[in-house]
Amino acid sequence: MKKMIISTFNTSGGGDSSHSTGFGGILTSKDKKFSKIFRVKGNFLCTKCRKEPLISYFSQSCAFTLAEVLITIAVIGVVAALTIPTLINKYNQTVTETRLKQFYSSMNQAIQLSEIDNGSKTTWDFNEYCPTGSEYSEECLTKNFEKFLKPYLKITGYEYIKPAISNDNRLVVHFPNGSAVALGYRIHDIYFFPVGSHVTDEKHNTRNKDLFLFGFYPMYKSGQKRFEYFYNKGVEPYINGLYDGNEENLPCFKKVQLNGWKFPDECNPWK
Repeated sequence: MKKMIISTFNTSGGGDSSHSTGFGGILTSKDKKFSKIFRVKGNFLCTKCRKEPLISYFSQSCAFTLAEVLITIAVIGVVAALTIPTLINKYNQTVTETRLKQFYSSMNQAIQLSEIDNGSKTTWDFNEYCPTGSEYSEECLTKNFEKFLKPYLKITGYEYIKPAISNDNRLVVHFPNGSAVALGYRIHDIYFFPVGSHVTDEKHNTRNKDLFLFGFYPMYKSGQKRFEYFYNKGVEPYINGLYDGNEENLPCFKKVQLNGWKFPDECNPWK
């Protein structure tokens, strides 16, 4: 196989010259296209490529020391540890806000469509299939859901199972975007799960983070202050019997709704 002497280039402007490199610069003819190397001023060829100009494609290999690699990995690890949890929390918050808004809209649109077939929601008979003591039974929840809501919703399925937040079964309805609801008490109490898999997950059952309670009580006009809040309305963030009508005492979930389905800082579980 032919061998050749490497031709160097004088970077100081003196032109080309041919001589042995002095560091074993003999290349085969196959490597001819890579044969040019550069000569530093005074024809001194550097041996520390990180401090001197590039000499050739083959004469030196620039590499990091083990210490430098470890330090770099450590820095990347620290940055990741600081930023990744924040990014994950922000993502989860955005998904939750988006799905809350979608659920509220689709449920109330379904109720409006149902009124065309079933009359005013203030007159709906939720007791027909739910005699006293059976308000959480499979028949009660399934019949009411199938009559008043199912024909007007886009769902992927429903099942009568026990969610993690309850000791009793609920009718769990699944939506195409991956969210789900657990219906209870004649379908008046509605637990919404932005992530449907959390319905049966014991580790993800934090109120106003993993699940959100809505109420659907359109038929009661008086008796408690909260009934005035629910009367003749569709699905609304749940308010318990302690509500006194003072907006300052509204629960955080209601404040999220009033804030355009965006979590205000005082109600943000991801901060």
